[in-house]
Amino acid sequence: MELKDILITLEFFLLSLFLTPLPVVCAGNAAGIVFTVLLILLTFYFEALGAFAYFALAGALTMILCGVVLTIKMKAAANDLPESGVPCTLIVLGCKVKNSRPTRMLRRRLNAAIEYLQRENKAVCIVSGGRGKDESISEAEAMYSYMTAHGISPERIYREDRSSTTLENLKFSARLIKENHLPENVAVATDGFHQYRAAMLADRIGMSVKAVPAHTEPRFAPTYYVREWIAILAYKFIK
Repeated sequence: MELKDILITLEFFLLSLFLTPLPVVCAGNAAGIVFTVLLILLTFYFEALGAFAYFALAGALTMILCGVVLTIKMKAAANDLPESGVPCTLIVLGCKVKNSRPTRMLRRRLNAAIEYLQRENKAVCIVSGGRGKDESISEAEAMYSYMTAHGISPERIYREDRSSTTLENLKFSARLIKENHLPENVAVATDGFHQYRAAMLADRIGMSVKAVPAHTEPRFAPTYYVREWIAILAYKFIK
């Protein structure tokens, strides 16, 4: 098998990964589909494109390298775990609620938080998330109900139900920590791929955070990671 055939096979496999979430479309799979289709076209018509092909290849390799660097940073942030046995305030970042129940992504975050709180009896948590226009209750209320139903004492859970962005999650939770004299060691429960950006936003308000990462479904990982790369770069260059 020639190199061109190997590349085409790999590129079509990558394309299939970004097609998996369809019909749901987000920045992650949309960008991934466009980039992969362009890679396929570049591979097919490399000779015909002449000198332009080398410029396109250099651009593609630069983008791939950028993705690799960001992924390494994201993995490192997700592995920056809180010290065991030390009092800690765990902020659970909200996510969409449907019919008063946490969605699959939010349940993964909550399950990670529950496991942590069961291990660390000196820890408390803040469930953070307001009520969206298409939500019947606030994300904080849905999270509170889920966690108490899974054995976490209500006395260990504080609700922050006004935020609508990750930055607000962290800012409003910081106020709760101060007002209620909660532990100043802070960790964030969110998806593993989201931990790096959450840490950057926390640093923006003078808060240092550790990670309690939720599991990411492998079939959706390419979409989530590409979407997160875009969000990180937007934050770094547009903030």
